[in-house]
Amino acid sequence: MTDPMEARLRALLDARAAEVTDADVASLVEVLGSLPARRRRRVPAWLAAAAVLGAIAVAAGLGAASLLGPVRLGPVARPSAPPVTQASPSQPTPTPGTATMRVPLADSASAAIYYEGAEQFLELRSGGKVLEHVDRWTAPVTWSGIPPGTYQVVFWVRPCNGSCDLLDAPRETCSAALDVLGGDTWEVRITRRGGEACLIEGVRPGIGLTPTPTPDPAPSLDASVPAWAEHLRDQLECTDASGARWQERGADAPVGRTGTASPYPWLYSLDAIDMPLNGYENLPQSGWEFGASGFARYEYRAGGRVRAVILMEGTSTQGGPGSWAVTAFASCPPDEFDPADGRTTDDLPLVDASGQQAADVTIFGGPAHCDWQSAIFLHVAGQLYLRDPLGVLSTAVSRPWRTLDSLPASAIDSGLASARWHLYTGTGAVVWMVGADGTVEEWPRATEDVGCA
Repeated sequence: MTDPMEARLRALLDARAAEVTDADVASLVEVLGSLPARRRRRVPAWLAAAAVLGAIAVAAGLGAASLLGPVRLGPVARPSAPPVTQASPSQPTPTPGTATMRVPLADSASAAIYYEGAEQFLELRSGGKVLEHVDRWTAPVTWSGIPPGTYQVVFWVRPCNGSCDLLDAPRETCSAALDVLGGDTWEVRITRRGGEACLIEGVRPGIGLTPTPTPDPAPSLDASVPAWAEHLRDQLECTDASGARWQERGADAPVGRTGTASPYPWLYSLDAIDMPLNGYENLPQSGWEFGASGFARYEYRAGGRVRAVILMEGTSTQGGPGSWAVTAFASCPPDEFDPADGRTTDDLPLVDASGQQAADVTIFGGPAHCDWQSAIFLHVAGQLYLRDPLGVLSTAVSRPWRTLDSLPASAIDSGLASARWHLYTGTGAVVWMVGADGTVEEWPRATEDVGCA
C-alpha cells in the first residue's frame, strides 16, 4: 500500500517543480520532522534523501535537477558569502604557516609554599614586546597563529596577602627562548623548584626537548660605559672589605633577564649569593625608562654606607618593556646588612644529605607588603616557628627569638640543612638553627595564626 505521506510529498514536488523557494524546502523538512517515529521508519529512503539533498542544493544556490533526477527544480539565486571558520575559545584554529603553543599549568610538586598565598604570571614576548600576558594564571592556555620567529616564554610568581590584592615583588622568575617554525606545535612545560628560579622547557612532538639556549654574550667594554657602571667592588663601603663578594662587567654572561630594569626578580631567584633582599635605590637616575641609557645602577645602604651595588644593562622603549639583565654586582658581608631588609638566603630550602626536601618542612621569608621581610617563617610538622630578630611579630610567640652560645644537649639533628642553616629540633616549643658561621639561634613556635590583610 502506498503511504499517504509519500503521495503528499510527491504532489508537493510536482506542483512546485519549476520554482522552488526556501519556504518549500522548509516545508519538506517540516513534514519529515513532523512524522511520528513509526511513520518516519516507513518513508522510503530515496524520498528522504531527495528532500534533504534538495534542501542542500537550494541553500547552496545549485540547480537541484542534477541531484533529484526527473524532478525539475529551477536554479535559485543566492548571494555569495565567504566561508566562515569558527574556532573554539580554548582551541583556536591555527592559521596555515603559523605555530601553536600550549602551556599547561606549572608543575608545582616542588614549589615553595608562601604563607598567605601567591599568584602566577605568564607572558609571551618577542623583539622586546609583550605579545600575550596572562595575569594571575590559573588555567592552561593555548596561543595560536604565531608567525615563525624567536619568542620568549616568561614565568614568575608574586607572593601576596590573604586576599591577594597586595602583591610582593616577583620571585622564581625564569624564561626560555624558542625558535618557532611555521606549522610547529609546541608544548611549553614550566617547573617550579622550591623557591629557586623555575625551569621552562619547550617540547615539539617527535622532536623532544629544545636545547638549553646559549646565554647572550656579555657586552664589551667601550668608551660609552659610564664610570659608575664599572669597578663596583671599589664603590662598596664595607666595614670588613675582606668578606666582600663581587662580579665585574664582562666576567660572566648576563643573568636574571627581565622586561624592565628591576633587580628584584634576580634577587629573589638567588641561592648561592647572600645579598640584601630589599632596600635598593636606583642611583644615579639615568633615564633608562625612556631609552636614554642602556645602564641602570642600584645601590643598597645600611648604616649610612654603601653595602651592595647591582648593575643592569639592556634596552627600553618609552611606553613598552624592553630586555634587561644583571651584568655585575658587589656586596659586603651579610652581617653588615640591615636585618629589616631581609636576605636572599632567607628562603633557601632545607634538604637532606641526598638533596631531597622533607615533605613537612618549608621555609620562606616574611612578606614585604606586611613589613615582615625581616622575619623568616619555618613550618616543621605542621607547626610554625619564627625567626624575628626585630620583634615585628612579638605578639605571636610566647618567647622572643634569641641567640645562644651553644646548642642545648636536648637538640636533635634533623639532618636538614641549606647553605645558610642547619635545623635541630626539640620538644616542640622551639627549634634551633645553626648558621654557616656557627651562630646558634633559637626560633620560638608561634602561639597563634599569623597573617596580614
